[in-house]
Amino acid sequence: MNFIRRFFLHSVDTSSPSMQAQIETSIDQVHDDVEVLEPYGLASSPPEEIEEGLSAHVQGHADHGVILGFFDKVFRPQGLSRGQVVIYNKWGVKIELFNGSIKSTANSYQVAAPVSD
Repeated sequence: MNFIRRFFLHSVDTSSPSMQAQIETSIDQVHDDVEVLEPYGLASSPPEEIEEGLSAHVQGHADHGVILGFFDKVFRPQGLSRGQVVIYNKWGVKIELFNGSIKSTANSYQVAAPVSD
């Protein structure tokens, strides 16, 4: 029994408290409403160009799957230094964390904060 499976992404639904996806596993089974595990404080929705991912299935049962992540071979920044972190999206907006510095790349930048006296 395969507990970890590679999948192809068909669609996502971000309208509920946890993102759900329809996937097709490498053994040609289509699964609806598979929950996507997301870390606290970080939410994203994969763009149409992201087609693959990895899922885990409790005790190998296809109906108990969760999505562990998506493979981004299209937009992922390349050439990162060891320890460097980049938050990015498909439109080229990036926040890069380096050793002691932060670099932000965007067409516009807004900060929402209350005005204090």
